[in-house]
Amino acid sequence: MVYGEVFSRHAAKEEAVEKGRRLAMGNKSEHYIHNMDGTIGKRNSYGNDPNPPKDKN
Repeated sequence: MVYGEVFSRHAAKEEAVEKGRRLAMGNKSEHYIHNMDGTIGKRNSYGNDPNPPKDKN
């Protein structure tokens, strides 16, 4: 997988988010959900986090 590569296009954001989530979970990678203006609205990590939050054990 290449950073920034478009894997699929969808008519509805909900479809795109679900497809992206499945791909990210399967590849243990980051999942970025973009807003209409191109900014990142939400980000999820499904891989090994090298910097976990300090307040979590």
